[in-house]
Amino acid sequence: QGAEVLTNSDISSMLDAWRSVAATAPLQVQPEWATVVKALEAAVKVDLRSPDAVQTMAATVRASTPAANRVIAYTYKKCGELIGKVKPVADVVARLRAKRAVV
Repeated sequence: QGAEVLTNSDISSMLDAWRSVAATAPLQVQPEWATVVKALEAAVKVDLRSPDAVQTMAATVRASTPAANRVIAYTYKKCGELIGKVKPVADVVARLRAKRAVV
């Protein structure tokens, strides 16, 4: 279970941990990890008083969703572990389970 993020220090620690994982991620998902980290950084830095900034951040996060899904699916496939409480899209999980049953 992940730790609760409550303070700026918690956010900094969480980002440092994610950056560390991104830097050492397997080559198959390194670009995806980098995309996820950039989206997190954008979300943390956004000025919530600025509608334009919020829209830009939202677009960045939406654009990173496929990369995040690839990271989650890859981790689940290789390690049998979920990242946080987030599960891969249902059809991805079904395909991965089917492949495990065949192997």
